[in-house]
Amino acid sequence: MRPTRPARYAVLAAARLAAGDTLPSKELAAHCGITVVALGEALRPLVRRGLVRGIPGPRGGYRLACAPEAITVLDVLEAVGGPLKDARCPVHDRSCFARVTCPVHDLWTDGQERMRAALGGMTIGALVAELDSAGSVDRLLTGLEPAPR
Repeated sequence: MRPTRPARYAVLAAARLAAGDTLPSKELAAHCGITVVALGEALRPLVRRGLVRGIPGPRGGYRLACAPEAITVLDVLEAVGGPLKDARCPVHDRSCFARVTCPVHDLWTDGQERMRAALGGMTIGALVAELDSAGSVDRLLTGLEPAPR
């Protein structure tokens, strides 16, 4: 249920692109604290989904394909890493079956749905605004992990 590393990078990149700029790959990767290769892996699914537009050429780069208020954090995470839903039982570490459920099944599925609802209710624009008002946006946009070498 944890977002993949490329999915987390995609959220960083989408947050940086929320300003409306077209940024070259190198510059965007540097802002996110990741390599250009990692950026490409993170953004390719967003381009395919129509959330980000890749602009070819020497003045090209990436930009959001629509307003940051129209893209949710869940949209970005799931475009890159697939559904944020874990069908594995946290107690028995195997797939849950509807016929026989463990004692934490309902709690587990409810928690997953709440997380999906929260991420689906938070747009990239709102995320950046919230972090900006808290003075945390710079930390987000410089990456959460050091860039791989």
